[in-house]
Order: sequence, then C-alpha cells, then structure tokens
Amino acid sequence: MMAHMIQLFEKPTWIDGIHTGAGAWFGFVFPLAWIMLVFERRPPATFWINNGNWLVSFSVVSAILALWR
Repeated sequence: MMAHMIQLFEKPTWIDGIHTGAGAWFGFVFPLAWIMLVFERRPPATFWINNGNWLVSFSVVSAILALWR
C-alpha cells in the first residue's frame, strides 16, 4: 500500500517518502493507538515510545520505496 501511495508522486524523493510514511502513520496508526491508550489507561510515555517506533518505521520504509522507484 505504501508503494501505491508513493506512486502518486511524479518523481518522488526521499522527503516525499518520509511525508507519505508520516501521513500514513498519522491517518491509520495514531487514531487506533490513541483509542487503545484511552481505554487501557496506560501511561502516556509507553504510548509515545511504541508509536514513535511505528512512525520511524513507516517513514524509513516509505523513504526507501521512494528512492527505489
């Protein structure tokens, strides 16, 4: 799916890839994780540690896909 999103750019750069990954994280992962944080009543620090990992992962994978294209 990430590769399909990157194909929307005419000539994607690694910056476009990072923006795409961050946007996908913010649109898909963040809302679900926020709901889990509210209902599970975990400390906010664990929320940011876990989701920071997802944010970095999505951004790096998207940047690699943008460069690979």
